[in-house]
Amino acid sequence: MGRMEATDYNARLQRRIVAMLLAGNVPREYREYARLLRKVGVEKVWPRIEAGASRQDRYVMRYFRYFELIHQRSPAVFRLSTSKKGPVPSP
Repeated sequence: MGRMEATDYNARLQRRIVAMLLAGNVPREYREYARLLRKVGVEKVWPRIEAGASRQDRYVMRYFRYFELIHQRSPAVFRLSTSKKGPVPSP
């Protein structure tokens, strides 16, 4: 069996971690999975999380809000401005 490419591995991690969240499977160690997802990238899977997360499960919502904050602060959502106030949200 050949060596798995880093992008394939990252995509596989993203799928598994998001699937756990959407299924409501958020054990205590999910905190570490959430940190790992943050490192491999939330931007590509954010629409799936936003569409499928159970709003009634408080533990799912804890991580939903965490990923939402990460997504809102990502460069894809903010554009750089020349003002001294920092990044300005994209319209």
